[in-house]
Amino acid sequence: MAHEIPAPTYKIPNTVGQTIPGYALRDEATVRYGIRARAAHDTITTALEQAIADLGREKVVVDERPVNPDRPEPHGESVDTWLIVTQEAANLVRDALAKTYGAI
Repeated sequence: MAHEIPAPTYKIPNTVGQTIPGYALRDEATVRYGIRARAAHDTITTALEQAIADLGREKVVVDERPVNPDRPEPHGESVDTWLIVTQEAANLVRDALAKTYGAI
């Protein structure tokens, strides 16, 4: 039986490379605060790491999936993944963005 993901959730890439695929929270931050995608992603990642430290991974991340599911995993190397996070986690990220870049 497939693992059911509660709605709503948000995808955030957990990448090891330089290329970061676009995603809703990052795009929301770049438009709202007029910041670059990389700055938004770095702030989102930091806020997400803090949420996991404070609440526990099981309360923040509901699933993790490969960014490119058709690409085989390299020999012992990490594969870029999407972290599927809860609405509450997304709101904590939004709060961190507002504190960092100012509410508009």
